[in-house]
Amino acid sequence: MARTPREIVRTAVGIAVVLPALALLVLAVFLVRSGGFGGVLAGLVVAGLALGILAVAVLMTHAPVTIHNILTRSKEDKLPAEPETPQDRSSNGHR
Repeated sequence: MARTPREIVRTAVGIAVVLPALALLVLAVFLVRSGGFGGVLAGLVVAGLALGILAVAVLMTHAPVTIHNILTRSKEDKLPAEPETPQDRSSNGHR
């Protein structure tokens, strides 16, 4: 079965976010291995940035699903209940 354009775009966006974050992690390893207090500190900062980017990417991929669920739930809540009898239809909700 062929992939839909939406799946292709999601994959491309995922790759575009994950690859730079992985490259930053590699840079962090090299900074730590270079030695010294400055290298370790810089490596930790860069690793923190990389993990932050990955966390944001995960939240962004989950956000469309969450937004869809919220919108679907709010639409279902706003639907009026069907009146059961003709008297209920004409009473305008008052009994």
